[in-house]
Amino acid sequence: MEHKIFVETIQALKKQCLIDKKCSDAFKVILPNDYVSSYNNSIIIDQLLKILQLEMNDYNKDSIIEYFIYELNYGEKYYHGCITLNDEIIDISDENKLYDYLIKQKNE
Repeated sequence: MEHKIFVETIQALKKQCLIDKKCSDAFKVILPNDYVSSYNNSIIIDQLLKILQLEMNDYNKDSIIEYFIYELNYGEKYYHGCITLNDEIIDISDENKLYDYLIKQKNE
């Protein structure tokens, strides 16, 4: 997968996540007692994530892409040393470094 496409896709996922949160927050204000009005993009987001994982050879229970997105909040919660492999610190503080790491792993 081309670097530019990977980075743009991760950024688009993050942007959609932020939009979904804003909409959900707005529904809570506008319709505080309504629990069904929110919409759900999980089907398309999960499929797009699966495509990224398959392309980057990261489709497994310990997916580094999922860790980056869900645990590190797209790298915003990254701190030096939060992820290691064989005592080596892995820097995935942003989508560019995530891509570089995945390409390195894919080529080994």
